[in-house]
Amino acid sequence: VGGALALRSIKLLCGAPVLLNGSGGVLSPNRLRSVDDFIHKELSYDIHVADLAKKAGHSVPHFTAVFKNTTGLAPYEYITRCRMTKAHELLLTGEYRLGEVARAVGFSDQGHFSWRFRKFFRYPPKFVMMRARLKSLKGQKKS
Repeated sequence: VGGALALRSIKLLCGAPVLLNGSGGVLSPNRLRSVDDFIHKELSYDIHVADLAKKAGHSVPHFTAVFKNTTGLAPYEYITRCRMTKAHELLLTGEYRLGEVARAVGFSDQGHFSWRFRKFFRYPPKFVMMRARLKSLKGQKKS
C-alpha cells in the first residue's frame, strides 16, 4: 500500500502517468521515490541521467528503460516536467522575480527559461506573475 501511495504521489507532484504493468521491468516504489526525491532536491542544478541511474543502482540504459516503463516519461522529460511544475508554483506565489525562479529550477539564462516555460505551458511565465499580482491586489482591496 505504501509503495502504491508513493507512486500516486509522484504522479500527482509531477503530473507523470505511472504505469505499473508496462512491458519490461519497472522501478520499485522505493527506488522511484529515492530518484524523485533526488530530482526535487537538485532541481536548481544540472541533473544527469547517470546520477539518477547510480541512485537507483542501474546502468544508464537499463535505468532509462525501466524509468520510462514506470513513469511513462524519459528521465529528461520527467525532469523537465518537475522543473516546470516547480517554476509555476513559485511564480504563483508572486514572491519571486523571473530570474530567481529560473535559477531555482536549474536555468542560468532567464530567456531560455522563459522560452521553455512558454513551450511547456503554452503561455509565458510573465502571465503567471501578473495573475499572482492581480490576485494579491484583489486580496488587499478586500481588507
